[in-house]
Amino acid sequence: MQAGLFTTFTGRIPRSQWWLGVLLTTLTQLGVGFIIGMGIGLAGGTVTPVVSTYIQWVAGIIVFVPSLAFNVKRWHDLNYSGWLAIISSLVFAGVAIAQSIDSSLFIVVSLLATVYGIWAFVLLGCKRGTVRGHRYGLDPLRVPSLETQEGFFGDSEKFPALPSRVAVGLPTLRN
Repeated sequence: MQAGLFTTFTGRIPRSQWWLGVLLTTLTQLGVGFIIGMGIGLAGGTVTPVVSTYIQWVAGIIVFVPSLAFNVKRWHDLNYSGWLAIISSLVFAGVAIAQSIDSSLFIVVSLLATVYGIWAFVLLGCKRGTVRGHRYGLDPLRVPSLETQEGFFGDSEKFPALPSRVAVGLPTLRN
């Protein structure tokens, strides 16, 4: 797992780390909600639907910044702006706001949010990131070769000269 997966907003992460982040934040949110709910129950209170909603809001706020961090990096891997992660949050917040204003507005906003959510899910969870390096960094899945790695905007970046396999006494595939 990449260091700073949940704390930094720069760089790129592949799909596998994104799925790991989704899993960990979902489990954290469920765990926090369960612990708070159990605490209320053990204290003699009852968990009504309103209290349950507030518990989920608290749990959601706890995982918001970490999930925003790895979503920004995943958007970067696809060569999109990280601001799309903020837009995703605003879209789903708009659904909650529209629900309290008007039922017809809620239906329209919910449909738009569903379409956007499916599009974002397919891109973030299923599409491979950009193969070459670009303005957000090098491909996280590609190990640099001994000579060059496609760098930012398609330019070749030179890496320090490394000894060849023959020079260090390692076997080669050729005779």
